[in-house]
Amino acid sequence: MKTLFILAILFALIGFLAMVAMAMKRGGQGSKPPYFLQKPLTAPEQTLFHRLREAFPEAVVLAQVSMYAVVGIRKKGNPAYRGQFNKIRAKSLDFVICRPDFSVIAAIELDDASHRDEWRQKGDADKNAAFAVLDVPLIRFDVRQMPGVDELKSAIPAGKPRLTKAA
Repeated sequence: MKTLFILAILFALIGFLAMVAMAMKRGGQGSKPPYFLQKPLTAPEQTLFHRLREAFPEAVVLAQVSMYAVVGIRKKGNPAYRGQFNKIRAKSLDFVICRPDFSVIAAIELDDASHRDEWRQKGDADKNAAFAVLDVPLIRFDVRQMPGVDELKSAIPAGKPRLTKAA
């Protein structure tokens, strides 16, 4: 009888420890997920954002824009649609400069050290290829040579974006 009692306590203890281990593995029953709030732009991106706003005060400057929000792909009669979509679906553009009607004037990428990685270079090549067929420039700046307001103005074709569509 004493042995049965000791075995019951031992099994209960093992069960309790197993439940504690599983709870710790999941982060605990009542614990919050490990999320935290962070700024959507890095310090260099914030600097460039403010310079873009100064260079083009009449334009709409968008940051961290999904490439798929800017680059459309014809689906009808396009057997390569899925592959083309997959090349851009998870990519984002650092900045998109728009007219007040949100038509796109230019896209801007701020390249840091990560753009030297082979996988990132492939992603950059996909972005470059997509913009090569659009009538919109994709302009790249190296984060180590952050452009000033005047350089930004001259980097956009014709010195300053036309804020109204050409007739």
